[in-house]
Amino acid sequence: MGKKRLKEVKKRSKSTQAKVNPFEVRINKRKYSVLGQRREKGEKGLPGISRSRALEKRKKTLLRDYQERDKTNQLLDRRFGTDDVPEEERELQRFLLETKRRHKRGSIFNLEEDEEEGLTHYGQSLGDHVNDIVFDDEEQLDEFDATENHFGGFLKKKDTQQPTDGNEESGRTRKQIMREVAAKSKLHKYERQVEREKVEDMLDQLNSDWNDIRSLLNHSSKAAPPTSANEDDYDRYLVELSREPRGQAKDRLKTDEELAQEEKVRLERLEQERLKRMSGAASITQEHQHISADDDTRAMAKEDDRVMLQYDDGQLVLPKGMTSLLPDREEEEDIEEEEEEEEGEDESEDDEEEEEEEGEGEGSNEEFDEDEQENENNDIDSLGEEEEDPMNDVSDDMKDPVSSNNDIPFAFKNVPSKVSELVSLLQDRTPSECGTIVQRIISCHHHVLSMENKDRMKSFLRVLLEYCLHHTRHNPLILNELVQYIYELAKIDTKYTVKSFQRQLKLCYKQHCTANFPSLSDIILFKLIAAVFPTSDYQHPVVTPSLHLMCTSLTKTTVCNTIGNVIGSICLCKLILEYVSVSKRYIPELANYLCNLLLCFSSENVVPLTHPFSVKLKESLSLYSYSKEEEGIDILNAELLRYRSIDELSLDQVKLSLLKLTLECLNTVSQYWYNSPSFDAIFQTTLNTIKSLDVPKSLKSLLEQVQASIESGISRPKPILQVLRRKPKSVKFFEPQFDNDYQPGRRKAPNKTQGEMMKLKHKHKRELKGAIREIRKDTKFLARQKLKEQLTRDGERKRKVKQIEGWLQEQQHDMKMEKIRKRK
Repeated sequence: MGKKRLKEVKKRSKSTQAKVNPFEVRINKRKYSVLGQRREKGEKGLPGISRSRALEKRKKTLLRDYQERDKTNQLLDRRFGTDDVPEEERELQRFLLETKRRHKRGSIFNLEEDEEEGLTHYGQSLGDHVNDIVFDDEEQLDEFDATENHFGGFLKKKDTQQPTDGNEESGRTRKQIMREVAAKSKLHKYERQVEREKVEDMLDQLNSDWNDIRSLLNHSSKAAPPTSANEDDYDRYLVELSREPRGQAKDRLKTDEELAQEEKVRLERLEQERLKRMSGAASITQEHQHISADDDTRAMAKEDDRVMLQYDDGQLVLPKGMTSLLPDREEEEDIEEEEEEEEGEDESEDDEEEEEEEGEGEGSNEEFDEDEQENENNDIDSLGEEEEDPMNDVSDDMKDPVSSNNDIPFAFKNVPSKVSELVSLLQDRTPSECGTIVQRIISCHHHVLSMENKDRMKSFLRVLLEYCLHHTRHNPLILNELVQYIYELAKIDTKYTVKSFQRQLKLCYKQHCTANFPSLSDIILFKLIAAVFPTSDYQHPVVTPSLHLMCTSLTKTTVCNTIGNVIGSICLCKLILEYVSVSKRYIPELANYLCNLLLCFSSENVVPLTHPFSVKLKESLSLYSYSKEEEGIDILNAELLRYRSIDELSLDQVKLSLLKLTLECLNTVSQYWYNSPSFDAIFQTTLNTIKSLDVPKSLKSLLEQVQASIESGISRPKPILQVLRRKPKSVKFFEPQFDNDYQPGRRKAPNKTQGEMMKLKHKHKRELKGAIREIRKDTKFLARQKLKEQLTRDGERKRKVKQIEGWLQEQQHDMKMEKIRKRK
């Protein structure tokens, strides 16, 4: 029975199933048939059925959207809480929003809803302080005095009863009553003052008693715990560190702008005080110093025992019994001991008292001493005996002139924009005073204070550079003071600094072929370039042109015409050595010049001279005519030889000085180029020349040192020159990597993260292809739909045109028939 029903169900299901057209079935044939392998997902498909389903789906979705693209007959519910909010909560929220909207609309013109805003002070209402107690001298007045006497009694009703004869007060006049009121108020004031003084005296007595017994409270009554024998240094240091006071917070570091502003304000204040002292106003203000009653008398008890500096015709005037302003050793030690004792006494006092004393002490001494500090230092330094100048042989113009005006302004309103203005400021000033003036100009007009000061400092750099080049020839000590300020100004704008030095180099290049090159200003320029810019760079916009200019000058004939030009060339050689002191770069012009100059001192013709040296110069510098008996000749260095006039020196002194400088340069060059592979070729001729020289005993040691240095460099073992051989590359061997789970056609990631990334990329690529395919199908569907609509519109238009043409033909026919009828 059950089997028959099962068969009937199967027959019904087969009859209801739609028959599939075999021509619409697509089967992907396998390349290899594998027994037992399951059928894959996409092996069999029904493209016709899938196409029809997709078409129906597009008609329901895409076609409907396309047809309703220009219609706006849909009602969208944009009210709050229409999706996922319960009905009660939705109604409550809508009611709150409606109430808020109505209140906002109606509260604009409702003036009675806003509460009156009361007056406030520091966030607190003034109404809260109406009944506060005011502590003053009038707080204890009687109510009767305040109402009846002060205001005439109009605040209360008058007593209707008539005064009796026995009443004494009824006979007093108003004047007597006011006198009694004044006397009562004075009595109350006096009583309160006496009571306040008593309280203060009791507080002072209590504080003094507390200071006396405070030291007794520090001692604990408990006995000290016994120290264990095993206690080590670590435990002891740990206890000490735990009991040390913690570090206090310090003030933050100030920026460059703040430091510059403080320096400017300080200099302006000192300048104002200096001008007051010049006008005599300072002496009047110093005589009468007001001391407040609240000031600490202990801080003001120290007497000012300083001596005012006075000069009479340039001589220091000292009081009687004083020989010098500098204190003796014993006095300094006594002062230091007294200060230490005072510090020890102050430490035992209360902390609050220490802070008050320090604050008052600093405020009273800093302002008084700060404006006198710099003048006292300058004057005290001038009291000592004049030290011997190390440059004894220099002319008198190089020595520091005695300044006629030691009072240097602290502030300068204007920055010198011309060299003449700077010359007038620094005229007849010592090198230290010149440095002080330039430093104060820079501080008063620091570039961080304003943008205008930056342009002023750039202009001042140009003026200061020209001053150093043309006005410090006779006093190189001023140049040493001003170099540091040129370096500071150069850091403000590097581009402008480079242009300024390049401008000076162009002027120097125009005259480098003249007989006066190198002049003293040119040497100063090269020296400043070495001090401001780095000389070790391979390429530099200022150092490289200056080095090239010096090297080119050594090859010119003008540098070897006279002994004076040779002296200048030696200075150039020393400057070139200073330029290459770090990089140790090979300079062929320098090597050629030093070798030929050394040949000029030799009496033998070891090798012929080369350009630019001539036989005439060799005859002038040859040591053949040198008198060996004169061994006490003073040999000068390059700077002194340059500043001294050649006419003041003997020819032998000039020759020996030049020979010494040449040997020093050769010694330095041999050390710089010691590791050069061309050392033999560079110094072989120089070594032969050194062996032929006959020099005095004063130069023997230097000559032997140079000879030993060159011989050690030539005799050292050198590597054999070989063709560069490349090391053969070895074949790389790797162990084979086996994969137990290898499957052909399957990509395997090295780790889990990359595997997930590869899966994601593969999925994204597949989805992208599917999306592109669906978009193309949608586009084709819309194109077919648009074509159908266009064909429908065209057919309708043709039908209407034909209909109109038929109407016109009928009218034409009727009109012609009417004409024929009329003719008949």
